[in-house]
Amino acid sequence: MSKSPPTLPLKPFFDLETLEKLGIDPNQAAPVSNVSDNAHPKTENKERSNFLKSNASLKQPAKETQNAEIINQKQALVKKNKELLELLCKRFSRVFNLQIPQPLKINIVEDLCIQLKDEYTNEQIRKAIGYYTYNVRYQRALLAHDHRYDLEGKVNGEVTPEHKERAKTQLSKLKNRYKPKNQMSFSKNKEVLMEKKF
Repeated sequence: MSKSPPTLPLKPFFDLETLEKLGIDPNQAAPVSNVSDNAHPKTENKERSNFLKSNASLKQPAKETQNAEIINQKQALVKKNKELLELLCKRFSRVFNLQIPQPLKINIVEDLCIQLKDEYTNEQIRKAIGYYTYNVRYQRALLAHDHRYDLEGKVNGEVTPEHKERAKTQLSKLKNRYKPKNQMSFSKNKEVLMEKKF
């Protein structure tokens, strides 16, 4: 025996769009019989807030669904970026390497857009290159090398001191971003251990 879901006293308080956002079928929301059309607005608001507090779990599925969709979109984007980067590593192996990257020439995205115009959009290529360059290995490569390289692996430009300074900044940001939040520095750990001993 399956029970039909109870009708909820929501129609006087919410419009159809709000009911759908809450994940409630508007046909199951019944009007409240004890609320008249001339009811005082403060009373209605108080009743609505009490109802929402007591039924806070109604909002959760909608939020969880949205969060799941966002996570799925991000995962799909990362997957596309990785696929494109693998293709770049195969096709342009002299310059693209995920393990040992080399500094890319400035505006290499334009060259790639010309080379891959039939296969990928400019936006996809830009995002993949951004994904490739915004990582610790690439930033370290900028610090270690003095030259930049084009798609054929030939020297095409210099890594200027300004670029190296920016790479240092990016590297510290990346390290802090992926540092565990509960990890204390060595000096703080040492101080805590000293306090516990005495």
